[in-house]
Amino acid sequence: MQERRTLERFSLKLPAKVEVEPRTPHEKGHVHELETENISSGGAFFRTLRPLVKGTRVKIEVALNFLGHSVQRGNGSLVKLKGEVLHSNPNGMAVRFDRPYTILPQPI
Repeated sequence: MQERRTLERFSLKLPAKVEVEPRTPHEKGHVHELETENISSGGAFFRTLRPLVKGTRVKIEVALNFLGHSVQRGNGSLVKLKGEVLHSNPNGMAVRFDRPYTILPQPI
């Protein structure tokens, strides 16, 4: 199979919250606490035994840390974005990120 990716991917295990976007105003989205397996500026693969189906719209928060410190200690950033599940398999799911997305500093 030929590689179709045009953006560089990084093998990074980053903590993330993936929430299914509600389809109605009264519906609450289910939140999955996952970890990235790899990530690029255009998307990420999340390892999970319960992947979402192709086409599912999601809201994502990915925590970045710096110098080995956790985000909770104020040494990181939080990336907030939306996306869509491109494909899934028994090991996880690939999500394409929408643009634009936001990177917020974490308070100390």
